[in-house]
Order: sequence, then C-alpha cells, then structure tokens
Amino acid sequence: MNAEVADTPETRSGVDKIVPAFPKRTKPIDDVPHPHPPRDTSPQALASLQAANKQTLETLVKELDPQAHFVSYAAPSFVAFRQSVFLELSINSTLNENSGASRYRLAAMAFDDHIAHLIRPVLGYFKPDPKQDPQFDGIGFSTTVHLNGKGQPASGSEAIEFFFPMESLRCYESYDCTGQQLIDAGTVLINGERVSLDLQIAEGSGR
Repeated sequence: MNAEVADTPETRSGVDKIVPAFPKRTKPIDDVPHPHPPRDTSPQALASLQAANKQTLETLVKELDPQAHFVSYAAPSFVAFRQSVFLELSINSTLNENSGASRYRLAAMAFDDHIAHLIRPVLGYFKPDPKQDPQFDGIGFSTTVHLNGKGQPASGSEAIEFFFPMESLRCYESYDCTGQQLIDAGTVLINGERVSLDLQIAEGSGR
C-alpha cells in the first residue's frame, strides 16, 4: 500500500514551486465599478440629444463653416459608434496632393492640415461641466478628401473618419497630448475600414 504523501513545499515538483500564487479576486467581476455607466444609444436618446443641442449646432455651423467647410447636406448629428455616442461633423478637405499619394498619407495630411485646426474651436461650443455628466462621449470628424495637385483641378476623393473620445480631445485642447496621441486613443476609418495611422511615417512616405 502506498503511503499518502503530505502536500508540503518539499514534496511539490520544481515546476510547482516557481508558479506564483495570484491573489483571489475579492469581488465578482460584475461588482467592479465601471468608470461610466452604459450609454443609451437608442434612436430616441439620440433624437433627444439632437433636439437639446439644436441651437448650439446651428451656431457652430454658421460660425465655423468658413474654415471647416461643412457638407451642406449632412448636418452635425449624434450617432452611435462602438457602444458610445459621438457628435459627427461631416466636412470637406481639399489637399494639394497628387493622385498617387497613398490613402494613409491623405489621412495624415487631412488631420494635420484641416481637422487638427478645428478641434479647439469645436470644443469651445461644449464647455465641460464638472457638476454634470457629459452628454456624449466624443466627436467624429468625417471628411471627404478631395485632391488638388499641381496643375490639375480638384479630383478623386477618399472618405476618412476620425472618432476621438472626449477625454482625449480635452487633453489635446489643453496641449497636454500630441496629435499622434489623440489618434492613437481614437478610431480611424478609411473608406469604412479601420486602420492604424502614424502621422510621421505616413507624411514622410510621399506616396
């Protein structure tokens, strides 16, 4: 008959000895508090938010259109994106680039030459209120990029979307974050497909 071996550090295998003991979770995962409650992204909630901000959005378009070049048939609207609510602004960006430029270069140039200059003016219409929960989670800049290369008329286009969380936008607004950090914190879509965008690499590629 085999005697029962006591479970002691001396009798455990070498592998067992080097495996670290992780502390047990003190709370079920569902009890861990979330930083923000789930956002209501229903059509009714979006419509209510749209109505509440109607005057602000109309003023924003009127005052910023000369530099933003808003799409006339696509008014600013609140949309659901990745379980969050974003204010989507549809704009046109005309770049002095030739048709051979890569879509990544066009996206980088659209951000640096156009969208980055709109962030602080747009945020000025939505002052943070520490006593009130933010009404929405971020801003999406949806731009159609038109090319206007040397000696040629504006031609071709790319649909590029930048969805930035509000916290990162405020960080950029206060000069505590770079444009690259803002992009890394957000979501970039080119023609509906999500991409990674490195501004320095994309702009330095030339094509």
